[in-house]
Amino acid sequence: MLPLFLSWLIQTSLMPLFVGALTGGLAHLAWGSGCAASWGRRASWAAIGALLLHLVLVGGGLLREGSIWDYSAVLLAASLISAVACRGGRVTKRS
Repeated sequence: MLPLFLSWLIQTSLMPLFVGALTGGLAHLAWGSGCAASWGRRASWAAIGALLLHLVLVGGGLLREGSIWDYSAVLLAASLISAVACRGGRVTKRS
């Protein structure tokens, strides 16, 4: 049973990790050059967040793996996490 679970986990983790890392890594194009986090940090946070959401939704039986709602949820999670990483720690100048 454990090899079956590990096989499923590896197979289902590829898409959210790739989409999350790509979205997080390219977030500076959407949110501007003033991102507080480095591209590696944005990519890793977005990939981890997208993977966790994917595992909750697919593993919990709420969505089918590979459905358009699954892809949409992963992309939305990665976009929001990279936006928070980009905008959240931005230093503002006060006069």
